[in-house]
Amino acid sequence: MDLRKPFAACFTVLPGLLALLAAGCAAGQPKGPAKDPEAVHIEKVAQLANHEYPDAHHGKRPKDLNELKSWAVKEGKADEADFKSTRDDQPYALANGIVHEQTGVNGKLFAVPPGATAANEMDSMGIQYMGGGSGMPKAGRQGMPGPPR
Repeated sequence: MDLRKPFAACFTVLPGLLALLAAGCAAGQPKGPAKDPEAVHIEKVAQLANHEYPDAHHGKRPKDLNELKSWAVKEGKADEADFKSTRDDQPYALANGIVHEQTGVNGKLFAVPPGATAANEMDSMGIQYMGGGSGMPKAGRQGMPGPPR
């Protein structure tokens, strides 16, 4: 009895069945939550500030948002509108490599710290702790612990 024909049929049909099975299982998988459009928007500017600009300038980061914007627009990497928040309609702030919204919504601002690829929503105190904004808060103010007594 020649067993080659049944084996050949299995190897011909089996890959197609496995592909259908995989496609059927994946079709019902829920997608993750949709990413906030502002997060995607600010991440583009952070990518320019913390990766593309330094790569083009021997590791030097832009001193401010205007320097970054001038370079990016001139190089065709971004448009003027890319440097303005879609939520508060204000220009982004850039301090110590941190790109963040100035006002945001309901006290929450999107920010992307240097080295990060994703934007996170936080309050202005969180941005100050990271080193952006108007400097670190003084000890003992706004919930910051003072020195031990």
